[in-house]
Amino acid sequence: MNFKKTAAMALIVAVVGMPLQAQAQFGGLKVPRVPNLGGATSSSFDMRGGQAGLFSSFSAAQSEILQAQILLAKAFELKDLAATLEAEAAYIASGAIDAQGAKGSIETTTSAQKEIDSAMDAGQELSEEGKAYFMESLPHLLQGSLDAAKLPGEAQALADGIMSVAQNGSLTQKAEAAKLVGPTASLATTMPGFVRSTYDSYKKVVTYGREQSLPVPADATAALDEG
Repeated sequence: MNFKKTAAMALIVAVVGMPLQAQAQFGGLKVPRVPNLGGATSSSFDMRGGQAGLFSSFSAAQSEILQAQILLAKAFELKDLAATLEAEAAYIASGAIDAQGAKGSIETTTSAQKEIDSAMDAGQELSEEGKAYFMESLPHLLQGSLDAAKLPGEAQALADGIMSVAQNGSLTQKAEAAKLVGPTASLATTMPGFVRSTYDSYKKVVTYGREQSLPVPADATAALDEG
């Protein structure tokens, strides 16, 4: 997984969402044309649909990560943490997510992972039931990591489309674009850290499993290391 490329893509998204004065501070950074907009013109690009799609993709990734962390919290007998994560998972499943909610959810899973990491760093041994929870968490954490890696590209495509509308659309379209730029840029700026943390969390969990002689597949990290 090329995290330098991922971070650069998210930075581009953040820049195109800034006022022109702020963009100038980046020394004339060139924003590449995004090919997967399907040749949409400013009048045909579905800004609302694109934003809803981005939040849906985020929710899919975050749901997997939360499910993994719930299982890990149960594995390490962190009952309060498991309850907190289950409540967060219910919020994500409700479909009521917005940019602020997404950032808050990332903060929740980041904090949760630190607590789980502390248990692993302490070398806490797992009960037989805990081992089962631990192994069950791995596919969810892997899928969440893979889904998260796609988000910066989706955010870039959305921001590029919104910017096109803001520059070339009708007055009504430009007004709509102005409403959407902020939330899109807000979520985009969290993406590099989100992608990196999910990747790091998965590899750390896999390492712990191997150290505890759990039946972790030999190629458990292969999918993340491709590219």
